[in-house]
Formats: sequence, structure tokens, C-alpha cells
Amino acid sequence: MIFGILMFGLMFINVVSASIFDVSIIPKEIEYIITSSSIKEQNPFCLQGFVQYCDRTDVQKKEVIYNRYVMEPFNRNIKQTYYGKGLDLEDIYTMKTYDLNNVESCSRNQTSILGIYTCVKSFVHEKHLNCRAAASAFKIALINSDYYKNLKIGERNRNESVEIYKAFFYDRGVISHRFLLLKNRNGYYVLDPQQCNSKSNEYCIFLHTKYFYDVPNAINYRGNVYKIERII
Repeated sequence: MIFGILMFGLMFINVVSASIFDVSIIPKEIEYIITSSSIKEQNPFCLQGFVQYCDRTDVQKKEVIYNRYVMEPFNRNIKQTYYGKGLDLEDIYTMKTYDLNNVESCSRNQTSILGIYTCVKSFVHEKHLNCRAAASAFKIALINSDYYKNLKIGERNRNESVEIYKAFFYDRGVISHRFLLLKNRNGYYVLDPQQCNSKSNEYCIFLHTKYFYDVPNAINYRGNVYKIERII
């Protein structure tokens, strides 16, 4: 009984320690099984067109379809810039308009993107920030965190490389939006704490990422992102 409890505890620890960014939310490939029917042996009645006398056999063939858009979600017309630690006009406006000391203090010692997400989410909802200020606050908190410093140091390991962008959305009507994107070997993940109303940040990231790929009328849909600024 004690052994069973220990095993359950170890399994629980493994589940908790798994990161949402280690899971491909949208599969990069889909496997289909195609079944086709063919005539196994022909006999005189079958040759005369009496199909009920034909001896048939089913053949299964495996087909793999690759979702290229998981790693390449944007069209060639999208504008891409590399800002790094540099601030754009929205970032500068946010710094001058809001006191970011609390969110920077909260995120400074964070070593995971989820830790920073939690700090920013609390700050954004407390201050009722719009999406522009929220995305800028996230970016500023990110580049002042231990997570950012550790990533910059570890960039030599290309197998674990991470890219982070600020994304600019416009629906060609009246709605515009800002959010962050994290890209790794599994695809893109949406970081949008301003729109997160769940207690589970992982659930928000999962849901917003699904919307990004699959829901054209979502405010973070990839098809309406017209510009991305790379931070890392």
C-alpha cells in the first residue's frame, strides 16, 4: 500500500512538472489509414460482371499529412522586425503612462515564462490595462526577468531554442489587438494574459493557441496578424 502511494506521488510530480510548452497543441502531422478494396481472384462469373461472385480483399495504406502551418503560420506578406530589448512606441507610451515597478519586481526573479505570465496577468487585471499596454507590460517584464537572461545565455543550444514575438492583429474592420507569441520546436503558443479569465494560466494558453490556429474570428487569429516584432 505504501509502495502504491509512493508511485502515485511520483506520477503526480511528473505530471505537475510537465510544461505546456513541451506539448504540441496542434499536431505537426496527422496520420490517416486509407482502406481500399480490390479483387483478390477472378473467376468466370466475376469476369462476366457478376460482382457478387468476385473474391475481394481490403488493403490498408497509411498516409501522413504534414501541417506546415504549425511551424509556418503566417503568409509572406507579414512584416517582421527584430527589436530585442529595444522598445517600440507602444512600449515607451506604456512606460510613461503606468507605474510598472510592481510587475517588474514580481517578474524579476522568475525563471519560467509561466511565472512571468502570472505576474503580468495579476497586474493587467488589477490596473484594467488595454491590450496594447498589456502586451508592452509583458514585454518589459520579460526582458527584465531571470528567464530572459537565462535564455540569452542558453541560446547556443539550438535544440532548445525559443523565440518570442509581440504580435499585432487587425481584422480589417474595427478590432485591433496585441499579444505575445512563444515559438519552439512544437509550434507557436499564444501568451495573452489580458484575455485570460481562467484561474489556470495553462488552460488560457492552450485555448488561445487553439484559437490562433483554428478560429478565424478570434482576436488572436494568425490570419489577421499583420506584423510581428521579435523580442528573443
